[in-house]
Amino acid sequence: MLPNHVPEMPQSNLAGLGKTAMQVFAVLCLIAYFVLLAYKGSMDFSALAQMYPGDEFWSALGRHLLRNLGGG
Repeated sequence: MLPNHVPEMPQSNLAGLGKTAMQVFAVLCLIAYFVLLAYKGSMDFSALAQMYPGDEFWSALGRHLLRNLGGG
């Protein structure tokens, strides 16, 4: 007589699928973060370039970067 047992999907396959999905989600979140960071940086750079034309720009950029290092 054959046992009346239906084989179940191994738990490791389900866990592996969830792990892969979370890795894909984490990579997408990192990409979105770096895109946002680049966008905000380019907007700050453009605003400084408009406010301080010419040689004043580089000193203003230096002040801006040093001021923002401390989180201010």
